Amino acid sequence: IRFMKYVNESCFSTASFDMRIKLWKILDGNLLQTVMINSLSFENIEILDDGRLVSGDINGKLRIHNLDSSISTQIGSYSNWISFIKQINDIILAVGDYGGNICVWNLQTNELIRCMSQQHGSSIYNIE
Repeated sequence: IRFMKYVNESCFSTASFDMRIKLWKILDGNLLQTVMINSLSFENIEILDDGRLVSGDINGKLRIHNLDSSISTQIGSYSNWISFIKQINDIILAVGDYGGNICVWNLQTNELIRCMSQQHGSSIYNIE
């Protein structure tokens, strides 16, 4: 297992080098869903409030995955590993990378709003 992440009060996710992200029910441990990711090297995920999943990998690819249809869309590409992904509200997604860059995305259009380059001298791991 590469990492585990809390999703909500009833679900958590696990990710592995087998290119799968699995969603699990907390109370009984039952597998809810398996999502195939076309990368062995994803670094971070975020489950959005609307149920979509966002993944970022060490190759700098940012993808949104529709869990209902299994359709994945690459919305961005970075020159560094993606170090964090955080949904700010229903519209805004913040993404940081190991180069100290922070980019803000519109979740309704999947378009980049702005990128703040090299705001830190090293990796950005979180935003609250």
